[in-house]
Amino acid sequence: MADSGRMAVGVDIGGTHLRVGAVRGYEVLAYEKERAWSSDMGPDEVMDIVAEHVRTVVDVAGLDMNEVEGVGVGIPGRVDHESGEVIQAVNASWARETVNVKRMLELRLGLPVMVDHDVAVAAAGEYIYGGHGKSDYFLYVTLGTGIASCYIANGKLLRGAHNSASEMGHTCIDPDGPRCVCGMAGCLERLAAGPAIARAAGMRSEEVVEAARNGEPRAVDVMDRVVNYLALGFVNVINVLDPDVVVIGGGLSQVEDVIVDPLRMRIRKIYRSPFAEELEIKRATFGDDAGIIGAAAQFGQEYADLS
Repeated sequence: MADSGRMAVGVDIGGTHLRVGAVRGYEVLAYEKERAWSSDMGPDEVMDIVAEHVRTVVDVAGLDMNEVEGVGVGIPGRVDHESGEVIQAVNASWARETVNVKRMLELRLGLPVMVDHDVAVAAAGEYIYGGHGKSDYFLYVTLGTGIASCYIANGKLLRGAHNSASEMGHTCIDPDGPRCVCGMAGCLERLAAGPAIARAAGMRSEEVVEAARNGEPRAVDVMDRVVNYLALGFVNVINVLDPDVVVIGGGLSQVEDVIVDPLRMRIRKIYRSPFAEELEIKRATFGDDAGIIGAAAQFGQEYADLS
């Protein structure tokens, strides 16, 4: 892992959570967490909370705002990273329309702000500081409330024509499957993310995992189907992108025995490329902190090529 003397603040905004950290390199110096999003909150109210948390973590870290190089923000939805606009973040109830998060936070904080997709910044954190070895073709996948991915080739984020490249969660696994929030049917996210696990078993996803761990037949069956869906999604993307390293992050990546280990085995069984044995499949290093570390890294020299 490289280190950096730069001090920046990383902000990870989700549909139901906010994480803010004062970060130097990959070291989180101070941390604030909020899980109080309300469905009737507007963008101004949310940005007020974000700005308050930024000031708090800087103060807790024993620093002044003028010692902060800038603020990096990761946020779900379609993001124009150059303008800082977030376009229809469908999983964030407060951002159904285009919102210029960069401008709103710069006005509140008086600091430069960089905004990117939440999975892109988490991937950057893992790519730069995660200790996964040198990778020229790096695929990061997050499994949790949703499923999303990001691909870094030769130090460059693959963004696509509309900043929507590598949307693994919205690849179609079953065209006759349930309707997804994106409008398609049978998306991987709709079949295998945390809420899908809960729906299939009629209990919270954490309870399903524990029941499967204890050998409860219905839970075992649900998790087996979920792992199979995930393996199909992974192999489809692996065949298209040909990564040398795959890193799995997000809340479900913490469930190694019931999800990650069986998923590795199922991928190995399905993926029949002559290069299959060379593919590394790893768990993310930073867990929930990957987003704030990667967002802060946007202001480090190491992030210069990730554009």
